[in-house]
Amino acid sequence: MRIKFLSIIASFFMVSFVITSCLDNDNDVNYSPDATIHAFELDTIGYGVNYKFTIDQISRLIYNVDSLPVNADTIINKILIKTLTTASGIVTMKDQSDQDSIININDSIDLLKYVNAPEEGKYLVLKVWAPDMQTQNEYRVSVRMHRMVPDSLSWGKEPIAANPAGITEQKQKIVTLGDNILLFTQNSDKVYSTTIPAGSPTDRLNYGQNWELKNATLPEGADVTSIIRFDEKLYLLANNKVYNSADGLMWAEDAVLTPSGATVSNLITSFSDNDGSNHKKINGIASIVEKNGQKYFSFAEKTENEWNITTGEEIVPTEFPVNNLSADVYATESGTLNAIVVGNTADGLDNDTATVVWASEDGKAWIPMEIPSNNNCPKLVDPSIIHYNDAFYICGKENKDDAKGFQKFYTSPTLLVWKGVDRMFMLPGILPPVKLEGGVTQYPYSEYSFKGKEVNYTMVVDRNHYIWMVGGKGIDKIWRGRVNKLGFLIQ
Repeated sequence: MRIKFLSIIASFFMVSFVITSCLDNDNDVNYSPDATIHAFELDTIGYGVNYKFTIDQISRLIYNVDSLPVNADTIINKILIKTLTTASGIVTMKDQSDQDSIININDSIDLLKYVNAPEEGKYLVLKVWAPDMQTQNEYRVSVRMHRMVPDSLSWGKEPIAANPAGITEQKQKIVTLGDNILLFTQNSDKVYSTTIPAGSPTDRLNYGQNWELKNATLPEGADVTSIIRFDEKLYLLANNKVYNSADGLMWAEDAVLTPSGATVSNLITSFSDNDGSNHKKINGIASIVEKNGQKYFSFAEKTENEWNITTGEEIVPTEFPVNNLSADVYATESGTLNAIVVGNTADGLDNDTATVVWASEDGKAWIPMEIPSNNNCPKLVDPSIIHYNDAFYICGKENKDDAKGFQKFYTSPTLLVWKGVDRMFMLPGILPPVKLEGGVTQYPYSEYSFKGKEVNYTMVVDRNHYIWMVGGKGIDKIWRGRVNKLGFLIQ
């Protein structure tokens, strides 16, 4: 791999210099003092992929901007340096005896020990010799490699915490409010809270292990599954009346959000103009109101000083979700906010074999995102929907003869064509496969996995892109997961 006897090479240069001087004393030969690396490149990795290496001549540091894939360790432990350009062609590194030996780029080299050198403090040190054999520069090589699969959803091996509400069959609702995550339980005034620390998703924040009990004064008949957040307040329904709270603990009736002569049967979601990505400036709460025995979509728009309520004239379709609604709002590339919602539908509907997403750009008109297709999301009980990592995901409990309870996430790029996810974006508790002796692959599960369970649950995504899933009776644990790359520092 490397040519030893560096002294022999150096002697050859010196002899060449002496012979040249003797042949013509009037023509001095000046050898360059250039001891820099002009180009550095490794052989292709994986499926013929080239990873560009940057040479920082000031700090004498060589590194790849784009990290190698996590499974590249079986490649770079025996790889060729494809390009190593210097003025003299002589580059050395320390051998096992701590002696300088010349690198032969036609032989492979083990770079595995130099992966993520800044963190481990182990650089490959290359010494470049100038043609004058007097000047040398040392370069440090760091090979950056992902420690985890960037697009994989990681939940960890165990739940982040036990459900502080214990083993409960009651409906629950987890929401974010300011710097807190709040967990509500139906028919209970006990609210559990954990704090989201200051920082960004790339700060390797670790939280959610401890939950603090707080006593609330929820109104009688409060439906915790109806809770939505708008303008740093929470809103819920109790006996068809709207209540709000600034902290999730003290609640007051918000009579202004109930149109005259009507009652509110559902809070769907909210549109916020606070983040600056809402070009249509839609700002308010979407709901369903009931008057004269019929249900209509309604939108309460918040202005600086008042609410303006607009109620539609078309009756809400019977196929629209009726309870345990799950909604998300996301911004398109054009800056338009889109709302999406799923939920449990009424019993006895014809052809009710799929989970249909309803979408709206203004909270006033809702459209079913469905086409005649074999690629619909299957019918799920208590479905949840999120727009996450530039795609849409739905999970819930299945009720097939051969598949009961949670089975998998379903994903779609367009809300129309859905497919089950069988790798990378898995349910909590489905652990990475393990390769055993004899080439056998084992697929382990945590005892607290959601797979196959029919438990009550609740789910939310926080500002650091963590997905929180809380299980009730049968799991009574809290899982926290995130797609790995959403916590990477983009350089």
